[in-house]
Amino acid sequence: MLAWSAGIRKGSGIAHQRGAMSSGVKKVIVIGVVVLVLFFLISQPTHSAEMVHRVLGWLKDGADAIVTFFKQVFS
Repeated sequence: MLAWSAGIRKGSGIAHQRGAMSSGVKKVIVIGVVVLVLFFLISQPTHSAEMVHRVLGWLKDGADAIVTFFKQVFS
């Protein structure tokens, strides 16, 4: 190991830290997102349900497209 890097842990370089967030910031973001979702669920339950159905529809359509692709590839 080089003398100048003896005290540095692997993966703790400046390039690695550039995209890293502290655990406190992550916790605040997660709590904020949860509070926002709960607010919309409570204040606009019908709209929230429609949004969930729309997202699930997109996921189903995407899964169907992937299955169709692989059926065509292996048929």
